[in-house]
Amino acid sequence: MWEEVEPRKYSYDITPWALVQSVMIAFAARLSGLRDITEFCAHLLHTSNFSSLSHALSRATFLAFVRRMVEIVECTHRPGKKAIIAIDGMAVTLPKTQRHNCKKFNDKTVGGGVVWSYMVTAARGVCPVKVLKIVQGAWHDSVIMHGIAL
Repeated sequence: MWEEVEPRKYSYDITPWALVQSVMIAFAARLSGLRDITEFCAHLLHTSNFSSLSHALSRATFLAFVRRMVEIVECTHRPGKKAIIAIDGMAVTLPKTQRHNCKKFNDKTVGGGVVWSYMVTAARGVCPVKVLKIVQGAWHDSVIMHGIAL
């Protein structure tokens, strides 16, 4: 997958797989902040410098890599006519004081969100989750849902 996203074969100290694993570990371990993630996952990231992680997270190639991973998993998400689907949105926010390129969420935070569906009646071995929309900046469920093809 990485070769599809980055065909120039650049090498990075923080590999895309290490970045994805570190973010998943951070979620499971309830780590808050890049300093905590870098300290906890230094062995995966090959760095203890949180600004290196910050830079890696903002790379367009790493975002494209994660999107490609999601596309591969989502291909098994094919609900039938009788499938029960739940749709929800989740905000992803950061304090406005941190360095980032995120859009304004409100006067104290920045970020965006994701609208996703969950197939309640999914069969075993089928990915029950599908990302419907990624939103940058402020948003509201009632407005964003109108723009999603169901």
